[in-house]
Amino acid sequence: MPDDGRDGLMLQLLHRVASNGWVYDWIQRLAGVSYVDSKLAVWIPQSECANILDMGGGTGRVHALAPEGSRYICLDVEYPKLRQFRAKHPGGHAVLADATHVPVADSTIQLVICEFVAHHLQARELAALLGEVRRILTPTGRFLFLDPVSNPDRWQSRLLWRLDRGGYPKTAEQLLALVSEQFSITYSERFSIYHEYLLGVAAKRPAAEG
Repeated sequence: MPDDGRDGLMLQLLHRVASNGWVYDWIQRLAGVSYVDSKLAVWIPQSECANILDMGGGTGRVHALAPEGSRYICLDVEYPKLRQFRAKHPGGHAVLADATHVPVADSTIQLVICEFVAHHLQARELAALLGEVRRILTPTGRFLFLDPVSNPDRWQSRLLWRLDRGGYPKTAEQLLALVSEQFSITYSERFSIYHEYLLGVAAKRPAAEG
């Protein structure tokens, strides 16, 4: 029989190592983020996007997709990742904060990106995050979300979930339902690398609706 206690300690050690900025970047490359980036890039406007907030932005990989002249803000709860972001982008806008309590003024962000975050949050925490996104987006702003989703039929996915730090995987249907409670979803698609992923684009509802 496996030693669950020993396995748990090993996972904790791996997770701690993975929080290091350069290790995190290396893991992301192995996981196929270049393909993910190609999916995201389609939905990042190249004009009328003065302020971009990357929620759970890690080391700021998405910075490379931001249009020239925009203000990219990388928000994350882990300092080592933000330190790596600042090392790559001296003078970059880094915010150490929880995505459920965002220190950004109301209606000031044209694009919020939330990538690989939802599976780290319980439903009520994700609802709080979505409320913050609604608060800070401009009336015509766009919310772009992407997350691995639970699919027990994929053996690769089952293995990755065992190693993942996120303890709250959701099905695509569950994630869409949670986002739909506060936003109008204008586009969604699923695709697979090792995990199965859900990519969604959403807009704020008019005040009377939401």
